[in-house]
Amino acid sequence: MSNFFDKSMKTLKEYKSVILWVLFSVVIAVVLQIVTHLNIPTYNVMGGREIYLNPIQKALTLSVSTPLILIMKLFGITATFETVFAGINGAFINLSGFRMEVVYECTGIYAWIVYSAAVLAYPTGNYLKNIWGFLFGIPAIYLVNLIRFIVLGLFGAYWPNAFDFVHAYLWQLMMIGFLILLFWLFVTWIVKDNPKKTK
Repeated sequence: MSNFFDKSMKTLKEYKSVILWVLFSVVIAVVLQIVTHLNIPTYNVMGGREIYLNPIQKALTLSVSTPLILIMKLFGITATFETVFAGINGAFINLSGFRMEVVYECTGIYAWIVYSAAVLAYPTGNYLKNIWGFLFGIPAIYLVNLIRFIVLGLFGAYWPNAFDFVHAYLWQLMMIGFLILLFWLFVTWIVKDNPKKTK
């Protein structure tokens, strides 16, 4: 038993920086999840209640769906807001007769939370590197997610039968791969060396 305890303590000390990184990442992810999902109902100018989780949701949904509509029009696709924040947690967009819903989960919020937690908790030894990694990754995730919406919009307008596969499988895998690539770029370009061991 003593031998097992000694080996366990040795392993914990050896991987202390990794264990602390994982624990801090979980704490940061939980805090970000709470902050971005607080239920703060608001009211529109007509006095009606707009149902969305909080102002962050509204801002993110509009920041994705508004450029999407403009870009779809460049492709010659009739794109309009069908419904915005009227009893739903997002917006419905009509793309040449194809109805696409933009919900909070589709705005890249979870990718941002995972990436932010991993980067901000990473033991760089210099917090400026963590901040640079965060500032580098957030717009990159937004742009890739916007490209994702453009591709989905094109499939919805021209190949609606393939939309579910592209949305549920293909792009999910691509986003996971992109997050791994983004984190690797953070470690190799910004951190540039091994994680700093905590004493």
